[in-house]
Amino acid sequence: MGTQGNRILSLAIVVFAEIAEIAAAFAIFVPWIFKQRQAPMRGFLEGLMKPNAQTRYNLNPDYLRDLIEKTGLTRREVAELIGISPRMMRSYLTFTDNATYQKALYAVQFCLECLVDRSSDAPK
Repeated sequence: MGTQGNRILSLAIVVFAEIAEIAAAFAIFVPWIFKQRQAPMRGFLEGLMKPNAQTRYNLNPDYLRDLIEKTGLTRREVAELIGISPRMMRSYLTFTDNATYQKALYAVQFCLECLVDRSSDAPK
């Protein structure tokens, strides 16, 4: 696996480790929350982003371009934030019939979706 593959793998491991930490922190409170039958908190927990490549993986470069646009950041800034090179980002965003096109890994898509989610929660 090349350097780029190692970076993406590292990024995926970090993302899933962060998710595991959050889940572990919530595991302490979840039984108490459900025992108290606090419906608003249950809705919050159900609304958290969860990775699911089987049902949410979208190979369309237009979808990735749309996500980047929604962040309000440049492609270069987004690439740096998620730990890939701008060149690799370009290869994910180019048209599928182009020789430089590469399918984006689901971890890249999920990171972009998380950035969009975070940017939509930020005060304007």
